[in-house]
Amino acid sequence: MLVAETEGVLVGYVTSDEFDPKKKSVVLETIYVHPDYRRIGIGQRLVSNYLRKWVDERGFSIHTFAISLDSFHFFSKIGFKFQYARMDFWT
Repeated sequence: MLVAETEGVLVGYVTSDEFDPKKKSVVLETIYVHPDYRRIGIGQRLVSNYLRKWVDERGFSIHTFAISLDSFHFFSKIGFKFQYARMDFWT
């Protein structure tokens, strides 16, 4: 887990799941930034640090899921390429 703090207050974090050292892959599971701190680059810095840790330093591939239009646009904006899309609807 990587966290972002502003003046000692936790304002965001990113977490991993499904770490597989044999395949050298990891899933970026959750990214969260408090609504009062969004759209000022905190999310981008969190993901940048996350990528530096897993891709640059360890040579892993990163996978993630965009479960909302906001997350889809966020990941697209920072350079992620989506391989497929699936839409599920709940009633």
